[in-house]
Amino acid sequence: MMTESLSTIKDEYDYVIISETLELAYTSKGDTKIKRWKNGHYIYNRGTIEEIDVKHRTIHLHDPFYLIPIKLEEIVDITIMD
Repeated sequence: MMTESLSTIKDEYDYVIISETLELAYTSKGDTKIKRWKNGHYIYNRGTIEEIDVKHRTIHLHDPFYLIPIKLEEIVDITIMD
């Protein structure tokens, strides 16, 4: 039972860190690397966050070639590269 409550705290803590880093990356328009989990694999994308769509729970990441929609639920880690 103790393990369950610790994992919940860890999940909530991770959510807060990802949210704060996402907001900072968006406002700074800095180069950002996003690690996401999709279909059983990690996918890495890099670019600038152009939009955060809270209603549809997505962000739009602009890489050198495309504007990539990414679901917030898929995001595992965000790193600001600048």
